[in-house]
Amino acid sequence: MHFTGLKKPIIWGLSILTICTMAGCQTQTGKNENQAAAQVPLVQQKQTKNLVKIVQAEYQAKRQQVVIHTAPVGGGQTGEDILDASSVDGVVNFATTMYPDAHIKRVLLINDKTHQSHTFDVPSELIAPKDSQSALSQKPAEEDAVAVMAGIQLPPRGVHIDPQIQPRAGVGASHQAKVDAVLGVARSKIGTPYIWGHNEDRGQYGFDCSNFTEYVYHHALGYRFTTASRGQNLNVGYPVPSSARSAGDLIIFENGAHVGIYVGNNRFINCGGGLGKVGYLGLGPGSYWGAHITSFRRMF
Repeated sequence: MHFTGLKKPIIWGLSILTICTMAGCQTQTGKNENQAAAQVPLVQQKQTKNLVKIVQAEYQAKRQQVVIHTAPVGGGQTGEDILDASSVDGVVNFATTMYPDAHIKRVLLINDKTHQSHTFDVPSELIAPKDSQSALSQKPAEEDAVAVMAGIQLPPRGVHIDPQIQPRAGVGASHQAKVDAVLGVARSKIGTPYIWGHNEDRGQYGFDCSNFTEYVYHHALGYRFTTASRGQNLNVGYPVPSSARSAGDLIIFENGAHVGIYVGNNRFINCGGGLGKVGYLGLGPGSYWGAHITSFRRMF
């Protein structure tokens, strides 16, 4: 994700990247590292046929649905307003992160040029509960604070271990080895473009924010969990106080409107956040993202 967390209008017509720029979320922290990434080749032509540009989105509360209007894009185009229309994950992820607190049961995707439309059902586990107290606590519970001190149970909440992958650091690896593994995998993807619904584990080129975080923990630690931002907010990891944050923690912004990975020194790595690609952003005093943290989640 993506969206900067400005008050979301009923009708959304600006590109997310434009809004991010207006909000100042493209912090200069990590600028050199982000720019130092190798030039990223355009998306292969065979992967562009289903890409569309998001023109406008509307949440219809009575129908409990989000309507997304789209337009064709040029070959190889990427960005925070580019969606793979063939990906139910991407379509649902956009809708539920655009309106993170809304009760959404379906998403209607409309191509404004062809007037073709398609309806996607939102999986039950991603339908935000009307009672916010039933979501994973945004503030660390007492037992979580104890778990942080004593070492959390592995795998953490909402996670299972993938036996089909050889991660950089297994369950029995040292804490530092796991930190190195997570940050190493994340860093290796700097410059990879943002495309809603894409995930390299599915043979696609690019990520959205929550596909990126899941990909990193998958290859670093062997973790498998939901690739939806809302699902990561509702179900994944152990909330820890900001004062106890540690490199390798999952960061939730704006109740699941965006996610990233904390790297230390008031910085995080993410896909999107106004960059349009994988890169570093700051969390320091006065920073946009620093002011919009929902919680840090301990993952190991």
